[in-house]
Amino acid sequence: MTKSLAKLDTELVVNVLTEKVDDIVKEVHVYFVELYGKTLNVDTKSMLINVWKSLELIRASPCNDYRLGTVGKFTKAMGGPQTQSMRNASGIHYRNLIDKYAIAAKLPEQATTNNIHDQLLKEVDNKHTQQHIRLIIQENTSLRNQLNVAKQNIAKNAPPIQSTKVMDQTPSLSAPTLSKTKIEAINKFINGLEKKGYSINEFGAINDSDGLELAPPGFIDALRDVLAQFNGNSSGK
Repeated sequence: MTKSLAKLDTELVVNVLTEKVDDIVKEVHVYFVELYGKTLNVDTKSMLINVWKSLELIRASPCNDYRLGTVGKFTKAMGGPQTQSMRNASGIHYRNLIDKYAIAAKLPEQATTNNIHDQLLKEVDNKHTQQHIRLIIQENTSLRNQLNVAKQNIAKNAPPIQSTKVMDQTPSLSAPTLSKTKIEAINKFINGLEKKGYSINEFGAINDSDGLELAPPGFIDALRDVLAQFNGNSSGK
């Protein structure tokens, strides 16, 4: 085991330690190189490289999410460290690297908001508290972005809504109808939610895999009521 990691140390580490990085994470890369140099355990050195490579991959992806759970998914695919290992007391060096990277890796479109946050954070004297608050703000922004993406995905998969445009001024006494195609679309939407990673709770709301509510309570129940009302009246439509 030690021999294989030593081979990794000589063949791959040089590129990671000397690679050209973006200016926004340049100081964090310097910290990473120093941390790597101070680390004596070969296994830990290998894990540090995986953490750094994972952080770079996350920054290149749309999510920009640096929570331990997300970073852990990337590092697990590379052979470690596991999320719990980074949460443990012995994983403080991993968490410090992640925290510093998360603070540095700001999205360009968030610059104005971040400037406002920076001004407010200057009022906090304790540097550790500043860092903690900044991470909470970033986590909140990341969750909001994920929720918006999930809502967009739901909207794309939702069945077409019947137009309510008034065709003429004469009130119709006939019962409203839905075509067979529209009824099948609603059925397909409801039945396909689980396959797409969504769930329906006991209140008829739609949640994503992280438990975020994408559609309010009663939404699915309302769709099912529509199906119950029109199911028997759609033949041949």
